[in-house]
Amino acid sequence: MSFKLSFVKNFFLQSSTVFLGSASGNFLLIISLPLITSLYSTSSFGFHAIFYSTLATLSALITSRFDMAMVISKKEEVFPLFILSIMSIFFYIFIISICLTYINISEIFDEDMLNNLNDLKIIIFFGIFLIGLLIVLESFTNREQNYRLLSISRFLMPVSFLLISFFPLEGDFTTKNLIIAQSFSPLSSIIIICFWMKNKAQISTSNIFFKIKYTFNKYKNYATVSAPTSFLNNLAASSPIFLIGFLYSEELVALYALALRLGYGPLSMISRSVSQVTLRTVSGLYKENKNLYKPLKKLMFPFIFLLIPMFLIIFISEDIIRLFFDDEWLATGKILQILIPIFFFKFFVSCFSTSLEAMNRVIVASLWKLFAIIVIPIGIYISSIFFNEIELFILLSIIEFLLYFIYLYLILYYAYKTNSKGID
Repeated sequence: MSFKLSFVKNFFLQSSTVFLGSASGNFLLIISLPLITSLYSTSSFGFHAIFYSTLATLSALITSRFDMAMVISKKEEVFPLFILSIMSIFFYIFIISICLTYINISEIFDEDMLNNLNDLKIIIFFGIFLIGLLIVLESFTNREQNYRLLSISRFLMPVSFLLISFFPLEGDFTTKNLIIAQSFSPLSSIIIICFWMKNKAQISTSNIFFKIKYTFNKYKNYATVSAPTSFLNNLAASSPIFLIGFLYSEELVALYALALRLGYGPLSMISRSVSQVTLRTVSGLYKENKNLYKPLKKLMFPFIFLLIPMFLIIFISEDIIRLFFDDEWLATGKILQILIPIFFFKFFVSCFSTSLEAMNRVIVASLWKLFAIIVIPIGIYISSIFFNEIELFILLSIIEFLLYFIYLYLILYYAYKTNSKGID
């Protein structure tokens, strides 16, 4: 077998291993959604969507992206980067606690909202810590190329959410029950990775403060540039949830959230899995001073077959919603028909999104993320003035297509600029 075929095959074997766990867990989540939406109210589901989006937005910031540096760092830098990641998590939890205290004192929200925040404060902090810790541990797992363990981790998280959400912890299926389920869902994955790590982690505390300082200076762009802009990127991705709730209604938030969960949730988990393999693969080629353009094109070509399931889902989405969900969720089918093409295109680009970081083009990726955080909210705001709810999602699809097309161009452009031998 030629090196070219072996390279592509190895990439997709590694990706498919992680994909299997993500796909299996999210498949169970999807087939359980009709039951979940019947147990919880529309408002509870909408509030959970806002909390989930907030958690996803913060996940890009709380580790200061030192977890990404861990994947491509030298062996002796792993433990200092781990310490820096944990320190970053506690730092941002402290900042968030100050923000919540200020909100409570200033009485920005009504009394019911403030009571809910106070009631959920400890759960929120615990959820932020667990998701941050899981991100760090999964990066270490990725570095060790244990994709089977990574697959198990990605499977356990949605399954844990399901198991907790199906049991009323306070005697009823309340919003708090969903928040607890989301916050504690990473715990089982953390336990299994820690059990595996006990014989793998190499901890050296000699000159640890010097090593931490040296490692921080070497990878500080991840904390000072990549992390804030990744946070803004996630904020741009989550901004439709926040802005639709503010400019339209909570009911539309719930419908849009269900469309995201059904249409893009599984794809997002899979693309996250594949992107970690991409980071490792492209970083290895870049360190060996090899050309990246041809390998990336070869890896991207098989994704053309995504067109088949994409068109199929477009045609059957309304029937699926009508068949499995209550009448109050029927509009989700129409929203899915509009958004499915951009879901698949975002999935394709996101699978290779870490290529720029692997090529040390962190600033380029950051500028794109800053551009996205400006364009998406402006588009939604303009839509709220001139367009109806259906036209909102059409405009959102167009904006996101243009943004991700630009990102795809940047990946291929900088891959082409690498001056070295190609892989034949």
